[in-house]
Amino acid sequence: MKRNSLLTAFILFTGLVFSQTALEYFNRGVAEFNYGNSAAAMENMNKAIALKPDYANALSYRGYFYNQLKEYDKAISDYLAAEKLTPNVNGYLMANPYALQGKKDEAFKWIEASLKAAEGKAQLSVIQNDAELSSLHSDPRWQELVSKNWYSEYETMISQVNALSQNNDFEGALSLLNKAIALDPKGHQAYALRAIIHFRQGNSDKALNDMNQAISLKPDKTTYYSDRAYVYNQMRNYEKALADFNKAIELDPENMVYADRALVRFGLNQLDPAVATDLKTQLDSYYNDDFNWYLLGTYYYGKGEDQEAIIYTTKAIKINDKVGDYYKKRGNAFFGAKQLNNAIADFNMAINLNPKDGQAYYDRGTAKGESMDKEGACADWKKARSMGYDDPNGYINSICD
Repeated sequence: MKRNSLLTAFILFTGLVFSQTALEYFNRGVAEFNYGNSAAAMENMNKAIALKPDYANALSYRGYFYNQLKEYDKAISDYLAAEKLTPNVNGYLMANPYALQGKKDEAFKWIEASLKAAEGKAQLSVIQNDAELSSLHSDPRWQELVSKNWYSEYETMISQVNALSQNNDFEGALSLLNKAIALDPKGHQAYALRAIIHFRQGNSDKALNDMNQAISLKPDKTTYYSDRAYVYNQMRNYEKALADFNKAIELDPENMVYADRALVRFGLNQLDPAVATDLKTQLDSYYNDDFNWYLLGTYYYGKGEDQEAIIYTTKAIKINDKVGDYYKKRGNAFFGAKQLNNAIADFNMAINLNPKDGQAYYDRGTAKGESMDKEGACADWKKARSMGYDDPNGYINSICD
């Protein structure tokens, strides 16, 4: 595989890609929104819609952005366009710009529609606490709306389970989920939630059984496949994990599990070029993720492409300079590239951040040895051994006094 030039790497990872698709702009827009970069989020969503005018999720997001900018007519226009393409894609948020304009009839209409939805039904507590709907509270219809029971017994249980899980009350959640499944054996949400709790408790077999059941009941639910992939990955069944991540992305390319799929590919074959492809896809949107830049550097280091490893570990360090492993990996790449002073400087940083890292001492000793600093090398190797890190190369016996 040819090594990318510095110029190519710069073009790829500063977003200056001239063949971006609507999906790529959408994913970058969502990432910018999560990063708090409103202007960049709007710019990317505009580009996504320009390429794909019937992109419901992009229209829904842009409607939300317009609402935040107090451009309520534009928000309503986008929300309505998205709603026409995918019913309830906006949820109760459709009501917000109407409420803020004082159009109460329309606001109540859309709140009720979201509460009657078969899928993605809004939570009443969230609606009640939304400050943008406060103008509706004095209307007699508000009390009627919040007093009405909009949920089946099963849906109420699912909502209660989510609250228990957030408070780490797993036993209480499991007990309630068992009741929900007994009440509605064909309800896929309860199986999926129970699988997640089993997974968090380290019980992979039970998690797998429940995820299989959830998928059999709802085979088009993309997140169920990615959830099951995590279970397979924990079980080190990388082939099945990969198949499930592939299915999740096939069903919904907006499901950003590319970095997770890269780890599975790495488990199957550390030199698979698709590892880098998946990480770069993830990082094209979520460019501020230091760990994934580090993983990309690790991949290239494993391939012996030290200059590439230096480029990507440097990106990780620029985002987060408090992780010793980042410096240690870059130090090893510098060592491979015969940049010994840079390698020693990075090992120094790794040791400063984690003074108990025996491997960092050992690696620094090796770099010092290459620099003909025998005394410094031996001191570091012995320090590493005193910390429980073995001398795999036998340097202490063969070189040191």
